[in-house]
Amino acid sequence: CKDFIVKPLPVEERKPCGAALPNAFSPNGDHMNDNIGLLGTAFNVDLRIYNRWGELIYRGYNAQDRWDGTYRGEDSPLGAYPYVLEFTCPNNRGVQEKQKKVGDISLIK
Repeated sequence: CKDFIVKPLPVEERKPCGAALPNAFSPNGDHMNDNIGLLGTAFNVDLRIYNRWGELIYRGYNAQDRWDGTYRGEDSPLGAYPYVLEFTCPNNRGVQEKQKKVGDISLIK
């Protein structure tokens, strides 16, 4: 029989990090999916949404920012809106790594 000692080691728990956007929303005033924003936890967020002509119509800088489907105070037309989402998340060594996602958001009513 051998003697041994069990000693618990502290483990640093990290919250999962990542970001995504829903692919559609309906800003029609029914209080369901009336705006769109980041899902998840991320840092140094830069969300850019463009119209079909490539004009920047919305920019958000944190995970709580939401687009309500308007541009310059007017409702945006139905359709697909390209986006670029850039953010950072810590890797397994705790170093912030840049990530980028691109896609389209459908504005429906």
